[in-house]
Order: sequence, then structure tokens, then C-alpha cells
Amino acid sequence: ADRLSAAEKRNMRMNSVLGSVMRFRGEGLTRPRRLTNPAAPVQTDLRNPDFPLDYVMPLASAATSWRDRALWLLLAASGIRVSEALNLQWSDIDIQNQKVYVLDPVGRRLGGDLTTQEQARFKGREVSMTYLIQPFRQAFFQALEQYVKTEYVPPRNKSEGNYVFQYVEPGLRGKPYVGVSDAALNKSFKAACERASVPQPNVGKKHWTLHSLRHLYGVYMVNDFP
Repeated sequence: ADRLSAAEKRNMRMNSVLGSVMRFRGEGLTRPRRLTNPAAPVQTDLRNPDFPLDYVMPLASAATSWRDRALWLLLAASGIRVSEALNLQWSDIDIQNQKVYVLDPVGRRLGGDLTTQEQARFKGREVSMTYLIQPFRQAFFQALEQYVKTEYVPPRNKSEGNYVFQYVEPGLRGKPYVGVSDAALNKSFKAACERASVPQPNVGKKHWTLHSLRHLYGVYMVNDFP
């Protein structure tokens, strides 16, 4: 910059892209004070770590209902979202062949005719069939069988739908569990983690959430699946 005349420096400042972002000084070109390095991107898996694989079965054993046990094992076995699991209908499960399918509830039930409260959450997916990993697949169908035998209440009318998962709590028993809050889901999950002595996450959230089971599935399929 010290080799340039005053007129050349002025013209470069006024007419070039370089001049708009750099300062001319005798000692050379330096970065303007207001320019900073972009922040490093935050890795999502650090905020939401994967649930420890070896503690899935102890967690399931710590459930206080067969419904919760079946739900948690399904999430670990398939990696589907919590909302997708709660939206499941009995027609989506092939018990004989131990397969589970995830379908868009809005498309299946003519969502345009439903109120906002009646519409189930669904983020969409490319394929409907899930891949269930062992031993969680077998454990899920065993828990599902006990859930049907001891807790499930057949719907009394079509308006209640044919949801797999229902409330088992007094006062709401038999009603679709699809309307349960995330806070209630994670409260029971956290309590079961404590009963099962699951180590707390060393990064990210202070306590495990149901979403960590989806991360478990993803990490397993990427790193450990044969």
C-alpha cells in the first residue's frame, strides 16, 4: 500500500470491492476491527447425545406400565419419532412378521376435514416400513403382547380411532395417547432412567429424553450395524 499514490489509494477505496473491506496503512493490509471469524457450527448430536445402548433393556424393565415399556422399546428398535409412534394404528403393525409401518395420518384420515386439535403431528418420511434392530424388536413385541392382555381397552366407537397406544392412567384409560404432552412423556422417562441407574449424559441436556432413543438408533446404524 505504501507504493501507491494518494489518488490511487482513494480510487481503490471508492471503486473496488477490496477497498471496501480492507484498510490501507504503511505497514500493510489489516482486517477491519468489526470483521470477526464466523462462530463454529454447533453439532446437534452434542446437544442431544445418543442413549447408552447397554441400558435400553434395564430402562424397559424400569417402566411402570407395559405401554411405556413397549413404546420405549419401539423407539429404540426403529428410530422413529415419538409422534410417529403415538400415531400408530393397529393396521400399521404386522405382528406375525414383526414389522411396523409409519404412515401419514393426515393423508390417511383426510386431514382437511379435521380440526387443529384433531390433526396428529407428522413430519413426513420417504419410506413407510421401518427396520427394527434386535434384541429390541423381539422385546417390543413381547411387551406389546402383555400391554394388549393387561392394559389395552378396545375403542367403543370409531371416533376414538384405532390407536395402538392409549392412556392407562385412571380417568383417561382407553383414550388415545397421541394427545399426551412432551413434558409428561419425558417426566416418566426420566423417572425410569433414575430407577434403572442410567448414567446422566456427559454433554448436552442434563437429563435423558425420549428423543435420545432416536439418536441411539442412528448412531448404531452408522457405526455398529453389520
